[in-house]
Amino acid sequence: MAPAEGQQEELDAEQIAEGVLEAPQLVEAEEGRAAKPIRSPSLPSLEEVEAHSVSHIPFRAWCSHCVRGKRQKLCASSGGSVR
Repeated sequence: MAPAEGQQEELDAEQIAEGVLEAPQLVEAEEGRAAKPIRSPSLPSLEEVEAHSVSHIPFRAWCSHCVRGKRQKLCASSGGSVR
């Protein structure tokens, strides 16, 4: 028959003191990854807009031409149509 809960704790404490059992190790809880902040869309300066409008490279989310072109490219590759 197993010892009662209080008796088991006393037995464990005695066995730890005698070196028969090892004391339980406290494990620190793992922290999750730090959340990445959402990029807030910032409006470009007039100089940035003018420089970008020459070739529209690289893609810029604030550029309506880039966004429209990317949407059409994605829809064309998936077989869907843009309305």
